[in-house]
Formats: sequence, C-alpha cells, structure tokens
Amino acid sequence: MQYPPFVLFTDLDGTMLDHHTYQAKQSAAVLESLQKAGVPLIFCSSKTFDEQRFYQKKLGIYAPLVVENGSAVYIPDHFLPGHFNHLPKTVGGYFYQTFAHVDIVIVRSLLSEISFKYGFPIAGYANSEENTLIKATGLKPMALKRARNRHFTETLHIPSLTDTEAAQWLSDQLKPYDLILVKGGRFWSVQSKFAGKGHALRWMKSMLQDYFNHKIPVYAIGDSANDLPMLQAADRAFLVKKNNGSWEDTNLAGIERLNERGPAGFKNAVTKLLQENQLIQPELEKSA
Repeated sequence: MQYPPFVLFTDLDGTMLDHHTYQAKQSAAVLESLQKAGVPLIFCSSKTFDEQRFYQKKLGIYAPLVVENGSAVYIPDHFLPGHFNHLPKTVGGYFYQTFAHVDIVIVRSLLSEISFKYGFPIAGYANSEENTLIKATGLKPMALKRARNRHFTETLHIPSLTDTEAAQWLSDQLKPYDLILVKGGRFWSVQSKFAGKGHALRWMKSMLQDYFNHKIPVYAIGDSANDLPMLQAADRAFLVKKNNGSWEDTNLAGIERLNERGPAGFKNAVTKLLQENQLIQPELEKSA
C-alpha cells in the first residue's frame, strides 16, 4: 500500500454535515477529489458506529472510524493490511481499539444512580421518549435508532445543562467514576475521561508511522468544543464557524479559523489542502 499524501480527520455534524439537514451536499465535490487523490477521510465524531457506517456507505467511503467522541477506533480490514491483526474484530469485518474504560451499560447505570440519589432528572438517549428526541434532533426514526445504539457514551437531553452551574455540578458527580461531561454541537455527552478525539487521532497517527515508516501529515477539521483535542493533536487544524456564525472559543495556537459555517468551511479547508498538495481537479478549482 502506497502511503497517502495526507490523512484527514473530520467532525461530522456542523462540519462535514449540515447542522440542520445532516446532509453532505456541499461537501460532495471535495469528497470525491479526496478519494481520487488517495486521501483517507476518517470520521471523528460523537456519532455511533451505526451512524458513521451509514454515511460511509452513502458517500462511498471505506476508511477507519473514530466513534462516540474518541471512545473507540474501528479499522476496515483492508486499511494498512496486516497491521491490526492483533486487535479484536467485529462481525462486520472491522478491527477495533477501545479507549473507554467502561461501556454504555455502566455509564447509564451510574447516571441513574446519580439521578436517584440527588433527585436530579437526567434525560439521556436511553430514557427519553422517541418523539421528544425526534423533535430535539430533527432525526427521522431510523436515523434516531442508529443514534441511540451507543456502546460507550450517553448523549444527554437536559435543558438545564445550559446553566453553567448545573453542568459543573454534574461534572463533579461524575469525577469519582472517571467520567467527564463533554459539550458537542447540540448536546452534552457523558464519556470516559480516558477517551477523546485527540487521543484517538494520536493513536491512529502512530499506527500510520509504524506501518509506512514515514511521517504522514495528519490534518483535522471541526467546529465544536469536543473537537478541540482533535485539532490540537493534528499537524494542521481548521476551525469552521458554528451554525450561529461564531467560532468555538479557544486559545489554542495554530488553528486556522475559516470564515464559512459548517460544510462550506469544510469545503474551503479541503480545497486549500488539495491545492497546496497539487492534488485538486481542475474543474473543482474553478468552482471553489
């Protein structure tokens, strides 16, 4: 396998996918150019394995996946052949590396204990009504089913967490269990403190280095607070504007802030990388 010119990690909701429609229409042209150039596009999102595989199949992408905010990495058997044979394998043919120290059963059990002990209502994807979640997320029933099939993290639907004090209180209750509260583009998630998008990116980067014995540049694109560890760990990072037109507040050095929101910013970043590496297709360059 010839080494790629670079590897690109991307967030999904609010970055590659439209915040409202969950569509990748604006990103489609550059996705095709990435494939033609042999650039692996690695989804790195709070979305589940089922959700990410759905988008991979829809877009014709076959590459590793970083699921549930970096809780695990799933690697297709053709990617870096033979390099992951020591890892367990899913029924679907993906090797996987887990970073979370607990699974979803334990996470949900601990949340129930905290809720019962303190009388603090904790509404997650597991114990919220389907219609409530459909209204809150805009997802259709089948898409919501994929989103609820979580293995490591619980997404919360708690309006009170917009209050900084409430979020801090819940964070304090989670600490003894080595769990943390992480803010995404729409909701908060509860996850293992040993997992994270940055940790997953660094692990994947080391796997690439070991396999090729060559430094492969690793770039990343995101929009939200939970993307910052990924952006910090990348060799080069792009921050697109959130749906409200602002950038995520960060003091991290070296991040390139793009003026466009979501998929438009994603397209701009990818076009820039393809141009700089002389990989862009002439027709794309004219439309960029």
